Amino acid sequence: MSRGITLTEDQAMKMTKALMDRFRARAAQEHSTPMKDDYAR
Repeated sequence: MSRGITLTEDQAMKMTKALMDRFRARAAQEHSTPMKDDYAR
């Protein structure tokens, strides 16, 4: 737990954008595909 990383402000902004894009894409995919329960109805 004592290890970490050091980022410049520019690197941190790029990482934040990349993570937001990834999780937005994942959320959009999860909401667009039917759930298992949807097939039963």
